[in-house]
This record gives sequence, C-alpha cells and structure tokens, in this order.
Amino acid sequence: MKKGVVYDSVWSLGQWCVTAMSLKDLGLRSASGPFDWMGGPHELIGHYVEMIVEGFPNFFRKENMRKLRENPKEGTEHWVDEGQGWDIRHEFKIGVPFEENYAKYRAQLDRRIERLLASLRSGGQVLLVHVRGEGRYAEGEVVGAARRIRAAFPGTKIDLLVLEPDNSVKDIVFEEPESGVFVAIGDFYDMRRYDVVRGNKPLILSVFRRIRMRGRWRNLLRAHIESLRKRLLRRGKKRRGGI
Repeated sequence: MKKGVVYDSVWSLGQWCVTAMSLKDLGLRSASGPFDWMGGPHELIGHYVEMIVEGFPNFFRKENMRKLRENPKEGTEHWVDEGQGWDIRHEFKIGVPFEENYAKYRAQLDRRIERLLASLRSGGQVLLVHVRGEGRYAEGEVVGAARRIRAAFPGTKIDLLVLEPDNSVKDIVFEEPESGVFVAIGDFYDMRRYDVVRGNKPLILSVFRRIRMRGRWRNLLRAHIESLRKRLLRRGKKRRGGI
C-alpha cells in the first residue's frame, strides 16, 4: 500500500463475508455496501466491477429469487439470485413471508448501492477491496478491472486492493502492477484448513492493517458501542428468561 495515502472511504467487493467482516473489525468500514454478507458467483473481479459500472442491472430481481435452504440455528433462509448467481444467507428471516423479507432487503440493498455509487462519484480518495475465494487471477485481469472502474468515475481517485489465495506462498507477497493497484498473495483461503466464511482471517487482517482511512477511530468507537449494546440486550433477555 502507498505510504501517506489516507482514504475517504473503503468498500468491499466480496468475494465472501470475510472482506466486510475484517474491514469492520479494523474500523475501515463506515457504511454497508452492496457486496457485504453476500456470496459471489465465483466470476472474475471484472464481474463485480461491471455490476457497479452498469448500475447493478437485474441485481436480485424478485422473479429470479429461489430459496435453497434454512439455517434454524441462525433463524435465516439461504436464497440465490438465479439470474446472476449471487446468494444471501443472513437477510431473510425464517417464518416471515417472502414478500415482506424481500421488500425489506430490497430497500436495504438499494440504500447500499446508492452509498457506494455516491462515494465513487464524490471526487475523493476511494479504495475497493476484494478477497478472492479460490485461485489466482490471470495476468492483467486486476489491472483491467481497475482501469474499467476508473474510466467510469474519472473524477474520483480509485485504488484497488486484491488478495489472491496461494497456499504455496509461505509469507505474503505484495505486488503493484500499476499505480494504485495492489495485489497481496498469500495463504488466505486454503479450504482444507480454514472456515469457508472467514478464511485465514488473521492473515487477511495483517494486510488490511496497512490501510489508512479518515474516521477510522470513530468507526471503531461506534462498533464498540454497538457490540456493548448487543451484549447488554442479550444479558437482559437471559435475566428475564430466568425469572
């Protein structure tokens, strides 16, 4: 990462929940984005970029939604967008009618899309972060994706950070194939050893700690207060249940 660069905003481009999760843990996520808590269709990073550039066409259209399974432990349903392959696992609640679940999620998703697009039009310094789930990108793919989104939002300084998993790499290897395009190569997602959602989170966090963003400490404080509030609510529920 460039020394001295402080970003106005940092956004997750998936590919799994670990990207948004890790950014949040470090105070680098001030707002939710459209690719948070979502599984990708295992396409190239260019697929994420094209969705943004084209304005998210047909993204989670109601008629393309299909329920896959339920997670009783979490109380949620797993749904997939059959038109494009994206899936969500945490947003739809078990026992709630589809129309109600969808309307709530659609409104939330539209807000997240507009936040990201507004940031990309802001004229500030923006970093997009993508953790690939499996394998390396072919030469030129990451640079091509960066050039495509920079061309679509020429008034904003957009950098791209991509983490590519390679379990043959003992330490993290950093590359900068083009100015502002960063590739970190390491054992981020060895599916034989790591949880499919979190990957090798400690190693991912070690890369993200290099990112500097305005308002980071405010985000950390807000996250800490929210965590404390949830713990107090859970404790209150347990006490009421024991009476």
